[in-house]
Amino acid sequence: MKKTILSIAACVMAMAASAQIFSIQSTQKLPVPQGTEWRVAGFSPAGDYILITDDTNSGLVRMDLANYATNVITTAPGAGWAVQISKDGQEVVYRETVVG
Repeated sequence: MKKTILSIAACVMAMAASAQIFSIQSTQKLPVPQGTEWRVAGFSPAGDYILITDDTNSGLVRMDLANYATNVITTAPGAGWAVQISKDGQEVVYRETVVG
């Protein structure tokens, strides 16, 4: 019984030690490109840019949060689904849907 309680306590302490606490300082609306509905597909690890995609997950656009400059990464269908960004923020891995 003691081993079970100690194991549970160790797990709880490990989860509490690895938790991160965020506090929101401010919010603002981003100037996204006009003409479609956009959603955030990913955040860079450093928080300096985001990846946005349209409401059908087609295409991927990188938006620099310092000056709101945008750069189209791809227009591939399905690219906005389950995007992965490398730890250094230099590489983006995305899917591409091919029909036919």
